[in-house]
Amino acid sequence: MRKKHTQPSVESPTESFWVRNGAYCTLALAIAFVLVVRFRLLNLPLERDEGEYAYMGQLFLQGVPPHAEAFNMKLPGTSVLYAGFMAVFGQTIQGVHLGLLTVNLATLCLLFFFARKLFGQTAAAFSALCFAVLSSGITVLGCHAHATHFMAFFSLAGAWSLWNAKEKDSVVWCACAGFCFGAAFITKQQAMFLPAFGGIVVAFSHQGRREFFSRRHLAVCATFAATALVPLGAIFLWVWLAGTFDKFYYWTFQYAQYYVNQLPVSSALWFMFANSLSVMSFNAAIWLLAFFGLGVMLFVKSFAGRRAFFLGYFLASALCVVPGFYFRPHYYVVALPAVAIFFGVGGAWLVEAASRSRRAVLARWAAFASVAASVVISIALQADYYFLQSIDKISFREYRIQPFTTSVEIAKYLKERTGPDERIAVFGSEPELFFYSGRRSLTGYIYMYPLLEKHPDTLTMTKDFIRRTEEAPPRYIIFYGPYFFFDVQKAEPAFFNWALSFAQERYDIVELFEFDDQGGRTAMREGDAIKSPGSFKFVAVLKRR
Repeated sequence: MRKKHTQPSVESPTESFWVRNGAYCTLALAIAFVLVVRFRLLNLPLERDEGEYAYMGQLFLQGVPPHAEAFNMKLPGTSVLYAGFMAVFGQTIQGVHLGLLTVNLATLCLLFFFARKLFGQTAAAFSALCFAVLSSGITVLGCHAHATHFMAFFSLAGAWSLWNAKEKDSVVWCACAGFCFGAAFITKQQAMFLPAFGGIVVAFSHQGRREFFSRRHLAVCATFAATALVPLGAIFLWVWLAGTFDKFYYWTFQYAQYYVNQLPVSSALWFMFANSLSVMSFNAAIWLLAFFGLGVMLFVKSFAGRRAFFLGYFLASALCVVPGFYFRPHYYVVALPAVAIFFGVGGAWLVEAASRSRRAVLARWAAFASVAASVVISIALQADYYFLQSIDKISFREYRIQPFTTSVEIAKYLKERTGPDERIAVFGSEPELFFYSGRRSLTGYIYMYPLLEKHPDTLTMTKDFIRRTEEAPPRYIIFYGPYFFFDVQKAEPAFFNWALSFAQERYDIVELFEFDDQGGRTAMREGDAIKSPGSFKFVAVLKRR
């Protein structure tokens, strides 16, 4: 790999004492903000993705390999991380979110030092503050431990390692970059663009045709490729030795292709536009300065030595948001480190330009004030989320009428009335129930979505689910109403009718929760005069007769 010399930073080599220490003070302020917000929301109920990772991680801690007793389409990297968090912090909501807090702080600090290395102290300080606000915000569901938080960490670690490999002509750093990008991929398949970016940088870091085919360059390329494959290879070896490779391959590669091909390409632009506006909504001032920073990086000559590399990293991160064309809010988290650095570059350029004006001191303070104002405005617009609203109100604000808070109560009810080895069935898509209750699922289908979607194996899956449930009917079933469980437009009528008749013929309602459009809830329990639900928005706990 050819050794590269970096261009001088936007700041002078003789930075003043207050600039250097001011940057660290800003980093400390960003860390303090993250701690305050995330500690307050440690008990925020898990949503479906978190419940899936937590349940899978719980099974791993019990010695159950991937896809032996729970099926999902995601590579198990995130669930492995969850297992690690829970081994340290406990198998609770707080344990999961303490793990997220740790990773978020690690990403924040890594971002600061990476930005400082490439763009200087001021850019690093602004970038850290921006990332702290964006990654914790409601617009990206930032206080939930989605896989994209871990993708962001590994992508940033990979980019930093790759830059060091270029700068120091180091094979060791190249190997570190490959491993980090490979680790990002096993957290979620959407990260496939990151190792591709790293591979392109490594492959074309040469001086000419002769060096391209040299043994050293080929060895460097082989090292990057091999280390990028190590995390996936370790997963393959694990499931092969456990005897679950066929199921693992089907769900994470074959079914995953069915899933990402469900939305037509024609809908991509609309989803991207609508969801991108939603993500930027409370943070418009920050995003405007980030776009300005992108322009600075594109057109200011002093960035020439870093431009191609960083824009490549940004493009790879942004592409991770695209697969499937869903553009869900938390998908954008993986791109936030690059966005934060654009913000930092834009702010640092304003400060540097102000320093060259006639009234340098006043102009410099005005530049600092404009950067600070964009962050303060963003925080002010989300102040109730960050500092004031209750957990229940935040959960409703994020997900509207979803039974995430209720799932905690239902799980407690089940845990008190079932044995540790007893299995339960969930006619719905709430895997967090298995995690909370510590009870395993009757079947491997921890989501109902694959049984409702239109793909070649829908009928096979529904028949398998029905057979397993009828052969060993559990004592308790949690039945979610059509609003939560069945998409009437997608569901096969035969499956819907079977689920309804099976529950009515063999089970009685022992607890019932009904929801209104404002997030209100009516709870009826054993001993009350429980009637059939009056709407599609209900959750019922059923007990076998």
